[in-house]
Amino acid sequence: MATFSKNGKPMGRTPAASENKNKAWTKEEDGYLALALREGISAGEVASRLGRTKNSVYFRKLTLGLDGTFTRGKATKHEPKSKLVAHTQVTSNKEFAIFQLETGVPVPTKGGRTNSEERNQAREVLGKMNAGQSFVVPRRLVHVVRHLANMEFEAYKIKASAIAADKKFFRIFRLA
Repeated sequence: MATFSKNGKPMGRTPAASENKNKAWTKEEDGYLALALREGISAGEVASRLGRTKNSVYFRKLTLGLDGTFTRGKATKHEPKSKLVAHTQVTSNKEFAIFQLETGVPVPTKGGRTNSEERNQAREVLGKMNAGQSFVVPRRLVHVVRHLANMEFEAYKIKASAIAADKKFFRIFRLA
């Protein structure tokens, strides 16, 4: 049995929504959901037409990975919204297509952004280091130094601590 608010609107799970409770979504329902997103129909209207809850409609949209947003309130009779082909993100004047296959992109080399010269410098300093001594590295090298200490200098106990609040440089301590 449905409960109603002061305004007479149904609250909670309505009888229509409980019809399809725990039932798998059909291809027709998925197709209607995709169409409703393109047409700009509200999630509440989609839920009532399919006999589902609004939460199940939102979750199914995420599960299918559909683009678009639902309108608020009742559906509008305006022209349909144009569907985006791919989301793009601009980073440092380069445009990247999200979830789109690409070819010809170079494979990153092992070790990420650090070059072999920086790794060799870290090895050299770690090799000369005694217990109680420390040295400073930029933030991007903290994990590299920890990895080198764990893999090549297994007897070392290393601790890293930020020098300043901006956390751009870290001090690497040898404890043992």
